[in-house]
Amino acid sequence: MEIKAWAIKQYKQGLTKYTYEKNVGENDVLIQIKYCSLLKADIFFIDNFWGDTKYPLVPSSEMFGVVVKKGKKVNNIKIGDYVGVGYQTDACLKCTSCREGKEQFCNKQRVIAIHENGGLAKHIIVNSNFVYLIPSNLQKPEYVSLLGYGLTSYSAIKHANLKKGMAVGVVGLGNLGHIAAQILVSKNHTVTAFTHTEEKTTQLKKIGIRRFINPLNEKDLDKNKGTFDYILVTTYHDYDWSKFIELLKPEGNLHFIGLPNKNISFPAILLADYARRTVSGSYIGSRKEMKELLLFAEKKNIRALTQVFSISEVSKAISILRNNKGPFNIVIKISV
Repeated sequence: MEIKAWAIKQYKQGLTKYTYEKNVGENDVLIQIKYCSLLKADIFFIDNFWGDTKYPLVPSSEMFGVVVKKGKKVNNIKIGDYVGVGYQTDACLKCTSCREGKEQFCNKQRVIAIHENGGLAKHIIVNSNFVYLIPSNLQKPEYVSLLGYGLTSYSAIKHANLKKGMAVGVVGLGNLGHIAAQILVSKNHTVTAFTHTEEKTTQLKKIGIRRFINPLNEKDLDKNKGTFDYILVTTYHDYDWSKFIELLKPEGNLHFIGLPNKNISFPAILLADYARRTVSGSYIGSRKEMKELLLFAEKKNIRALTQVFSISEVSKAISILRNNKGPFNIVIKISV
């Protein structure tokens, strides 16, 4: 069938209307898209920042919509269900990682922007195993980013095995970071926001953050050496990472889910100087963790601080994102 979408057809070109052909397979569902997000990661894919973008590119790896058709082997989803789709759209479901419930590590996985077209479209066709039922309380644009940035944050925090009351920090309080901070606050951790954007602090206080450190202020960093159990890096910007390792307690962890645009380097002695500090990173989460997050978000009201744009304003939204002038989260309304 013909799918109507909006795409970047070639590197450095603008967004234009685009159609492509794809049929509903026996394990697939056809979703009429209601909302999709635009993230800083979408800008990186549009600009081929990581060097693996396939053009034409239909962006957006987080979306909500309604199932309007399904394949003959689909039993877990019904026509009319309100559903969400994230970055990963398929996996082999046979390899060791898949059998262990870690299909996000499958070598044969398929993801949006590299293997598949994204959610900036009238419809999308996705393997039903990677389609998630959205509770009625979450069927609003501010919850769309749970499907991508929310899952990435939730999985990282879950596997950190943090104890209640631990001192934790979040570096970078954009879309990814402010969702991660809410999850940490909801788990009763003392959260410090590392941000140099003062205008964000009022809104961040509304989601439970009470402590702020400017990551560019060396005096503030020096005063807090050895005080953090866990620091989650959600930014794409580069810093002197040795300063953040020095902030950790002897068994503290610096964990990356954002991808800074320069190589990360630091003196190795900082990990072992009367300590057992670690530096780590992680990818998206599993299907099981996605379902856990939806339940957790419904209970704790985890959501993105969102501005909604119409589809006619999508080029404006992309420009705002590219120039770092936007709100925490941008969602495009495709249909009512």
